[in-house]
Amino acid sequence: MSKFFLVLLNLLFLPATALAGFDHLVNMYGIMPADIALAGARADGVPEPAAAYYNPAALGALTTTEITGAYILAQPYFRGGLAEAEDGFEQTNQIVSVGIGLDVGRLFKGNWPIGMGVNLLVDDNFNTIVAFDDLLHPNGQYIRYDTRSFSLAHSLGFGVWNGLSFGAGYLLTYTANVKLVQDVQINAATENEQIRLVGRPAFFPIFGLQWKNQWVRVGAVYRARLLAKVDPVSGFTTPKAGDTTIDVYPTEMKFLDGYSPHQFVLAVGLFPESAVTVTLQGEYHNWAQLNEEWGDGNLSRADVDIETRDVFVPRFGVSWRPNTQLEFRGGYAYEASPFTSLGSDSKLILDNDRHRIGLGSGYSPILPFMTQPVTFDAALFYLPLVPREETTIDGHRLRSSGALVGGALSFTIRY
Repeated sequence: MSKFFLVLLNLLFLPATALAGFDHLVNMYGIMPADIALAGARADGVPEPAAAYYNPAALGALTTTEITGAYILAQPYFRGGLAEAEDGFEQTNQIVSVGIGLDVGRLFKGNWPIGMGVNLLVDDNFNTIVAFDDLLHPNGQYIRYDTRSFSLAHSLGFGVWNGLSFGAGYLLTYTANVKLVQDVQINAATENEQIRLVGRPAFFPIFGLQWKNQWVRVGAVYRARLLAKVDPVSGFTTPKAGDTTIDVYPTEMKFLDGYSPHQFVLAVGLFPESAVTVTLQGEYHNWAQLNEEWGDGNLSRADVDIETRDVFVPRFGVSWRPNTQLEFRGGYAYEASPFTSLGSDSKLILDNDRHRIGLGSGYSPILPFMTQPVTFDAALFYLPLVPREETTIDGHRLRSSGALVGGALSFTIRY
């Protein structure tokens, strides 16, 4: 039996693997240093590539082509698990982020206000696009961290009339189907092994509105529920003695591989054309629908006490521009845990309320050999977890605490 086949079997035949994969990179960190420093308070709409996710309507105000490359380094210092047997979690994320913004309106006579933005984030220094991994930890696992290897957003924005803009796009993920067939001899040797893995893209829409004048910038965004999954997996194991078939054992496995809830966002940026801009943002995340997605017949939910609830996420950001080339930023958000019950039996999850604090700056000089300014951005972020201790329905005591620290650097050119 090949090593790959062994790994794939190990992955698929552990039902608790279904509990891995509830978040994606954008939700945890952000896209570029500017929005990371503002703790994600960017939905009021700024004409930059990251608007493809934060508010596509702002893309209509792009006046140049922008290309941004960023690097995000995140180091967790988490500790949690069964009481008296807590374990540390310190797996580093090394994320490469690429953003492209295009003034598409320049292609048309009259230079229509149309812009396009694309953002791609890939973990593991761009070495892994899609990661299948067995993340089952008997002592519990952090359910919304380090579970997705890439995030991609692509959107268009249109200026409509008198400060009003509209935008639409999508988040891209994948779905897959796997079929396994093997013959097993009575001495445990295998033959006639067949593996079929078919992957296909899945698109989940984003819509944004923006209205602005010199005093205020208002943005409203809807991001659809994102469900990256492997379809029910069919497997057939045929025990044999020589050429004689003893029996055929069909198996069907169901599990969810990635999930992000419906998000409804409203943001107000005050004094967007002044030296100081203040952004107030609120987000409603429809996590309760995950209870319905699991369903009573799903193996990831059977006999496991896991419940989710809707949460509201407030964000606050402020930026100060002492001159046209320099900007300083800071932000704060509070993200409550959507998990009200943390599992049972051997399927235990760890999840905490978390604060999110960001600081950063940007510098945009015009280099002698460039026609447009370039921008250097940097950010630091700190996510302390609110300590949590709970007893599961079957008597397990769980504890979790810690913090996540990291930073980001980016470089932007325009033409």
